[in-house]
Amino acid sequence: MLMLYKKGFFGFFLLFILFQVKSQNLVPNPSFENTISLPCSWIIDPPSNFNSLIQDWTMPSNGSSDIYSTDVPPSCFASCFSVEMNSLGTQAPRSGKNMCGFFAYGSGGDPIYREYLEVKLTTPLTAGERYYAEMYVSAADYMQYGCDNVGMYFSTTEILAPGSMSYIPLSPQIRSSTIIIDTDDWVKISGTFVATEAAEYLIIGNFYDNVSTNTLVKLANTMKPNAYYFIDDVLVKKECAPQDATETICKGTTTTLRIDNSIISWAEASTPSVILASTSTVDVTPLVTTTYIATSACGLTAQFKVIVTTNSETITAQINDPGQLCDGTTPVDFFASASTTGAGPLNYQWYVTSTSGSEPVGTNSSTYSYTASAADNNKTVTVFVTSASSCTGGAASNIVSLNILNLTTPEVTVSIPSNRICTGLVTPSFTATATGAGTTPSYQWYVIPAATGLLQPVGTGSQIYNPTNLTNGDQVFVQLISNAMCQTGTNPYTSNKVLMEIKPIPAPAIMEGDQTICWPENFTYHGTGGIDTHFQWYLNNTPIPGATELDYMATESGFYTLFESNTICDFISDPVRLTIIPTLQADAGEDITAWQGDMVTLNGSGGGAYSWSSGNTINNAFIANPSLTAAHTITYVLTVSEPGNDCASKDEVTVFVKGPIKVPNVITVNGDGINDDWVIENIEGYPNAIIDIYNRWGSLVWHTQGYSTNWDGTNYRNGHLLPDGTYFYIINLQDQKYADTVTGWIQLVK
Repeated sequence: MLMLYKKGFFGFFLLFILFQVKSQNLVPNPSFENTISLPCSWIIDPPSNFNSLIQDWTMPSNGSSDIYSTDVPPSCFASCFSVEMNSLGTQAPRSGKNMCGFFAYGSGGDPIYREYLEVKLTTPLTAGERYYAEMYVSAADYMQYGCDNVGMYFSTTEILAPGSMSYIPLSPQIRSSTIIIDTDDWVKISGTFVATEAAEYLIIGNFYDNVSTNTLVKLANTMKPNAYYFIDDVLVKKECAPQDATETICKGTTTTLRIDNSIISWAEASTPSVILASTSTVDVTPLVTTTYIATSACGLTAQFKVIVTTNSETITAQINDPGQLCDGTTPVDFFASASTTGAGPLNYQWYVTSTSGSEPVGTNSSTYSYTASAADNNKTVTVFVTSASSCTGGAASNIVSLNILNLTTPEVTVSIPSNRICTGLVTPSFTATATGAGTTPSYQWYVIPAATGLLQPVGTGSQIYNPTNLTNGDQVFVQLISNAMCQTGTNPYTSNKVLMEIKPIPAPAIMEGDQTICWPENFTYHGTGGIDTHFQWYLNNTPIPGATELDYMATESGFYTLFESNTICDFISDPVRLTIIPTLQADAGEDITAWQGDMVTLNGSGGGAYSWSSGNTINNAFIANPSLTAAHTITYVLTVSEPGNDCASKDEVTVFVKGPIKVPNVITVNGDGINDDWVIENIEGYPNAIIDIYNRWGSLVWHTQGYSTNWDGTNYRNGHLLPDGTYFYIINLQDQKYADTVTGWIQLVK
């Protein structure tokens, strides 16, 4: 409830109230009289400056509220009667010498400009108690607008909005719904409210944006499109409102009278001068109907009428049994069916009883709303019914035992020995395991095929599902339909999804069959298999290190197999046998150098059977050490074999035959294939011979050591064909017998 009063309208009444409640005001420094120092400036920035000027009050944001005083000269902005050029108006404080001011509205702009005042209460509010709050404001003369929404907000924590000059979005407990434009008098903004929490701070200002704030132009043609208010005399107090009451008791019964307000005295109405007590409660035992008067600290009184009776009535009571309940679910109602032979009215006291005693619960009602708790299982509920007009006691109802089950969330999981299988090897078996699902739950299995992604119901409704047609990438899960009584969540309940990885059975094979080879030959086997699989070759059931390709070059005798794995299952091929026959090692001996006409003996070894090549120059080609007459350089090949198989070994030896060399003196390098190269006869007998060829000017055009390549008339430096002409050669045979160099000329013709 909001009340607005003009200054002086209830002058005597307000002075009376202020006098009565001055000590009860929860706002320290309510009329801003306690200052540290007084400013002259028209702006206080930052907010910390405000705190250093006045006691108890602060600014929660960067909006700069102002302090005004009659002790400041009129030349200052902060004077209550300022004539300074930026003055917002003049006003005498409602009480004392000081007052404050704040902007409550700014037209447009971003942020929407607001100013606030904040104070910590002397005592926190009490939740559930009713409070009265008021403050006095007066509109500043030179502002264009008046506005509504000026209010008071109570907070459990200090409101801080550092850096902000915009509105603070809060819902004030006290708010002016009327636009205030009075610049002459003080307007009271007041109201009552019930505290919902132990608030410790009061914040004053406009907590709404410009769209939600109503305005009225009070001064046209001004450059100040704002609403600004002076403020004084802030009050917050607990409300004093004692209430009359009536109670009926039986004769000889003691009752306790109670009032929540501060009490000055209790007395009987017939003898008000005789004080019974000065506390909030008083115990009385009247023999006849008596009225008592409670006088509160605020000067108000309340009458408590205690009716004394001797009536006798017969009362019966019966309550319902709600049956099995679930922990923490929606409250269930117990209903009392009661009757009396008297006039009543009936009073009800409900009890929850355990082995440790009875606990009164509920309200004075024929209905008791009970929220099940597992901790109450096996406790009992009963109601005791009395009549306000009866003095013969009451009646207890039947006793209902509470049967409460714990609230559970059913769960279901799907398990499988392995979700990685090979086609045809194993039939997968899925098992659903449920908890908290009741005694007879049911199941619905589903498959999401990888090919379509469309949900398909499958199975027979049992806990086990044995599919036969799953493919790679399919997903399997189950939904549990629970029949548990006390459950949370959404029924049915969905399990985890099992992603299947299904691959074909590997079928490795070796393309070649058994093989026989001669040492030191080898044999390459070629394997076949699937894609994206792993291969491993084995020799005699032992893995061959590094042999992981489809092809393998075998160099040892034994049984070879090819292993293939797709990471889920593996397979090994049929074995193939490789037989490597040991081969005799032919040795034709060291190369031989001889002179033409010498008798030479070859030095072969290593075999059972011998065979020399090069025809009839050897006296016997089938013995180890045949002899021959050296005629010219020849290379002989020795073949050694083991009788009874095809494995043979070969080696060769060269008989270098030395003799006089024959040097031609002309070459025709015309490309007709005749005499195109300089062929030196018997030069092969001198493998270390050094040959140099010079042109007529003494320049070296050909050099070689060993004449393995015949000169073709080119310059050895660049490979270009030399011009026609006469060239000179020097041949050093590097031989002891022919130590002299051979020199001469050669004619090059194209």
